[in-house]
Amino acid sequence: MAFAPADFNEDLQVDTIDLGIWEADFGSVFEVSKSHGDSDSDNDVDGNDMLIWQQQHQNPPAEGLAHADFNDDHQIDTIDLGIWEADFGSTFEVAKFHGDSDFDNDVDSIDFLTWQRQYSNPFTGSPASGQAVPEPGSLAIVCVVLLTMVIRTPWGSNLT
Repeated sequence: MAFAPADFNEDLQVDTIDLGIWEADFGSVFEVSKSHGDSDSDNDVDGNDMLIWQQQHQNPPAEGLAHADFNDDHQIDTIDLGIWEADFGSTFEVAKFHGDSDFDNDVDSIDFLTWQRQYSNPFTGSPASGQAVPEPGSLAIVCVVLLTMVIRTPWGSNLT
């Protein structure tokens, strides 16, 4: 029987138990496997594994009153992500300004999920929609093409 990549405990359900497994081993890079939360088999437990869990999770947690604007600046942005990252794993006297979006007294992956769902794309003002992001290599290609065009122009022929 084949199990879904994000079914870390292989109970035939991709659920919050699997999320807890991912959360417990988040950041691990040494001798990790699927049972540790490595859904993409790249020997680390990272954000890519969380994305796979999200894609396969059938019943995501209800957001209700959850809100990921941790610094109350009326924007859900990378500053809020930084707040969540700084306090990830905290369970003692935490509040919204520590990154606890669901008010359950911990800063965990559910809070990250809330942030991710509410994060506004800074280029469009809307939630991220899988738009392509230019890769650094693209800039190099554009520079080579432009340089080639300059060299081939009459006023640039003295460059060769």
